[in-house]
Amino acid sequence: LRAEDPEGETLSFSIASGTSGSFGVSSSGQIFVKAAADLDYESQVNHVVYIDISDGTLSSSMDVEIRLTDVNEIPEFAKEEYSMAVSEQSAASTRVGEVIKASDHDAGDTVSFELRSSSNSQYFELTTSEDGGYYCAQLSAKIAIPDINQFASATFDLIVRITDSAGLEADMSVE
Repeated sequence: LRAEDPEGETLSFSIASGTSGSFGVSSSGQIFVKAAADLDYESQVNHVVYIDISDGTLSSSMDVEIRLTDVNEIPEFAKEEYSMAVSEQSAASTRVGEVIKASDHDAGDTVSFELRSSSNSQYFELTTSEDGGYYCAQLSAKIAIPDINQFASATFDLIVRITDSAGLEADMSVE
């Protein structure tokens, strides 16, 4: 901000009130974002900050409107872990565990799912859908799961990747 005092007095700047304490102003009039600020374009685009300018005797105030620009955020899984289990001798298309849900906070972004390559991924597939603002994927047995004793381990390690329409991605390990 730029302000001048006709008598040449030193001016000080302060926040009179504003948006949730997200902004501050330096003594020289530079508006800045506070370290603990939680600014989110999808929640609130415009913020108004009320600035007081004083020479120690007289003061003036002004409104400053700050418009956020959108930044593409990485899509997120709805949970940190998902419970997955399937019985041996399961038929093809048997659902495995709970539905994996993901979202993207960016307006208009979509999320796609991919089962990443692993030594056991040939046994599983993902079926996708949408439900209540979430993008969903159900893990299913692609082929009949043979006798578990044929495997060195009773655990299958899989990686599910979500990707938004701008190409940002996140992975989750699923056992």
